[in-house]
Amino acid sequence: MEASTLVDPRTIVATADFVPVVAHGPLEHGTYTADEDGRKIARCRLYRNLECGEHQATHEALKAYLKDPRFRIPIMIWIDPDGKELFRRSGWRRPEEFLSDLRRASAMVPGPRRTQAEALALLKALDEGQAALAAEKFAEAAAKFEEAAKPDVDVIRKEAKAALDAMRKRGDEMLAGAQGSLKAGSVRRARPLLELLAREFPAFDCGREAANLLQRLPK
Repeated sequence: MEASTLVDPRTIVATADFVPVVAHGPLEHGTYTADEDGRKIARCRLYRNLECGEHQATHEALKAYLKDPRFRIPIMIWIDPDGKELFRRSGWRRPEEFLSDLRRASAMVPGPRRTQAEALALLKALDEGQAALAAEKFAEAAAKFEEAAKPDVDVIRKEAKAALDAMRKRGDEMLAGAQGSLKAGSVRRARPLLELLAREFPAFDCGREAANLLQRLPK
């Protein structure tokens, strides 16, 4: 199938909103060294766009769907985004048969669809938000998480909103600390926290409250 069905232009176009993976446990095929962006990387000699560890990991994950060790190779298992098996096909599939399988699987999975490129674009904002948060660039992180929370992809939206909730909690704790310092009469200790909150958390209530408090502090 690698030399016929899977490289058929119709198949390539039709699989744009699927996540195709290959499961292969043995390593008798060996590796070769690829040069990618100036780096030397060991790639699989059989599946030349993968590392052998990747198709081995998928092989381990697929075991959950193969309770009976006796099955015909190749076998294609169609799975929905929640990990539920939709159906399976054994043996070689001609392009027309494979396209029919694609249409059947697509009809069985409701909800919004994304191509791989679109999914990667959605994940980019989430990754950039996490990187900004790790660097304590809170305003930038919040903006990225807000961007990632807008699309109608639940798994990305939930992670982005969880990150925003964690940021909100952190900001509230910092505000409480600054307010505690003010009550204790220590403006010197409170001011840096309030300035940080006003500058880096303007999208949150804690940032807006910090800005209000700063305006009332003595110069």
